[in-house]
Amino acid sequence: MIGDSNDQSGTVGFLVGMVVLVFAGIVFSLMVDKRFRFSSGKAELEQEVQDLQRAVEKMEFRVEAVREQWKKEVQPFEGHAEELRASGEIARDLSRKLAALRGRQTALEEEIVAAENAFREYRTKFRSQARLAAAGEALGELKVRSGRTYQAVTIGRVTPVGMEIRHSDGIALLRPEDLDDSWQERFDWHPEELQKPQPVVAVPKPAAPAADKPASDPPDPEALAEQSEARKLAALRRDVSEARRFLDKAEAELSRARDESRNSRGASVPGSLETWTEKIQRLESMVSKFRSQYVTARGKLAASAPGDPLLQQPADR
Repeated sequence: MIGDSNDQSGTVGFLVGMVVLVFAGIVFSLMVDKRFRFSSGKAELEQEVQDLQRAVEKMEFRVEAVREQWKKEVQPFEGHAEELRASGEIARDLSRKLAALRGRQTALEEEIVAAENAFREYRTKFRSQARLAAAGEALGELKVRSGRTYQAVTIGRVTPVGMEIRHSDGIALLRPEDLDDSWQERFDWHPEELQKPQPVVAVPKPAAPAADKPASDPPDPEALAEQSEARKLAALRRDVSEARRFLDKAEAELSRARDESRNSRGASVPGSLETWTEKIQRLESMVSKFRSQYVTARGKLAASAPGDPLLQQPADR
């Protein structure tokens, strides 16, 4: 019995010892975990403190910058409220005056356009009346810039391309550059007219013979036919010459535009809304139109006078 008692006491002591060891292990692990958590929390707190310190330093720097800006931009004007208000009134007054001036500028521009249009209409009317009034006027003798002198001259009609005259040797068309400045001023020839359709200018019929004068003998039919043929031939020659002149001028302008477009630094024509490409295309179309007119005029002249000297010139030069 005694042995059994000792065995039981040993077993109990062993179990108690094991319980104590387990409890001690648990207590030790709790202490270690708590210490680790404390260390981690301390590190996180230290990091937060450092972040807050940096944020505070940035805020202090920004506050100092705002103070410096205030000293430069606001402080000099403190105590000058009246001056600031006066400056504001002056600025508003100047704005109102500027708006009024812009309105006046617009009105003046409209007046200028209206005046230009009115002058253009007056100039067109004056030009037309002066040319109509000249038809049938007898000049007697007329000397042109080339030195040639026409005798027994009568103005047939005045057109945008020159003055047609009848003289002792037949009919002639004098271009504006053939006449002196007094004729230029009288009939107001302008290059712009060459691009417009030519107006038809009526030629007054010759006055009927007076009643107290005997009627002249009836004209010879053959002479009338010759005169009609001569007038027709002169008109055909005039058409060929004018068509050739228009074609030469258009080709010269086209060549000049091509040269200027190659030397130009911009895509647009200076002083115009038109580009170089558009201008060249327009001039090419004009050259094509004038060449067609020239070929047509040559064909009509060739049908009436195949050996005419004007036909000796090549159609394309």
